[in-house]
Amino acid sequence: MPKLLCKCGTVIDLSRVPAPNEFSLIPESSIEAAGDQAEQGRLDRESLFKVLDETARPVVECPKCRRLHVRESGLGGKYMSYVVESDSSESAQ
Repeated sequence: MPKLLCKCGTVIDLSRVPAPNEFSLIPESSIEAAGDQAEQGRLDRESLFKVLDETARPVVECPKCRRLHVRESGLGGKYMSYVVESDSSESAQ
């Protein structure tokens, strides 16, 4: 059962497909290229997902602390964690 342990201590269950806390980070250029191919009638639904998945990186959001865990392709599949910053100037706006 695939799980991810967040730095806050929350265990995130990734066994459900699709996992409710898992997202795909896709470069805009890949989306544009896939859109162009679809517009020309060269992509069916299955092929569209395949093209987008080629450049997508999995992102998991912690439901408790909202950290984002981005899977890095060049680091052996490890996840890099990014924490939400709290900026007091933003809350004043």
